[in-house]
Amino acid sequence: MDNHKSLLENILEKINKVSASDTTQMMRLVVLNDEALETEETSKKPFEIRREILKGWKILINRDYQEGISTSIKKAVEKCSSADIDGILLFLGDMPLVPEAVIEQVINESRAHPRRFVRPYYRDVPGFPVFIPRRFFKELLTLTGDDGAKRIINEHSEDIEVIQTDERGCIFDIDQKQDLKKIQKSV
Repeated sequence: MDNHKSLLENILEKINKVSASDTTQMMRLVVLNDEALETEETSKKPFEIRREILKGWKILINRDYQEGISTSIKKAVEKCSSADIDGILLFLGDMPLVPEAVIEQVINESRAHPRRFVRPYYRDVPGFPVFIPRRFFKELLTLTGDDGAKRIINEHSEDIEVIQTDERGCIFDIDQKQDLKKIQKSV
């Protein structure tokens, strides 16, 4: 993780690298709150982002973000519903340590299993990113509050392709300032 970049910039740059080396066309979509776009040269807050990082991305602003993560997921699904895609690859902005190799594995498995969820697991703990097939979009639109996709994925546990990984970064999120400081010291 580059300490001079925000959490979002770190994960978006990884996705940019993976999608640049990928031969298939990807729709890159990011859902941001209206305070996330940085106006200065460098980001000072963990979730701010410089506009140049977003080149090639469709940007959706979620003004309802305080109502929970479900509002961001639904905004993305609504946008993707009319696109000719097999599913979405769901990332969380507070997980900058997800390795590029894990991202590539999830993408490759989603191609082989486009009608199944694809998810990395670290020591039996579910991680991110997770591929969500198009056939579950309607269910995602029923989410409310701070419900992420977990409930829907768990309800369809027989439809999950599991990728076992030794990469702890796929489960490590930054919920508190101590988490961020711990990461910055270790890098």
